[in-house]
Amino acid sequence: MPKLTEKAKAAYNVAADAEVNRMMKAMADANIPMSAVASDADVNRMMKAMGCRPECLDRLYRKREGSDGQDCEVRVTRMPAEFFRIVAHASTNSIGWPVPPFALMTGSGMHDLAHAIAKAVSEGMLGLGRIALPQKED
Repeated sequence: MPKLTEKAKAAYNVAADAEVNRMMKAMADANIPMSAVASDADVNRMMKAMGCRPECLDRLYRKREGSDGQDCEVRVTRMPAEFFRIVAHASTNSIGWPVPPFALMTGSGMHDLAHAIAKAVSEGMLGLGRIALPQKED
């Protein structure tokens, strides 16, 4: 088999990217998940071909012992833009009450925001709470 020139490889990659993007857009428009039409291995190959990497830990912020904070991870997925997930672990507050885990997601490019949120959660300066909605009277 003859070797492709760099120009031919680039042209092929552009065409392949355009086709993959067209198919993924059509699936998204039709609300069809990738798992419905491709195996996990196929999805992983497509993601890798597009320069995507699976979610991985970017940084772990540790709670200070005895504080109201929660251990908090910042996880990043590159698709090729970066998307962040902030994962706060279950914990107990300074008076021993349980604090449930939660997760928040950001849009692309929100590195500084994701890390600021995780740091605030680990220091007990930010968290989630439950609210009681007023009941409708009949």
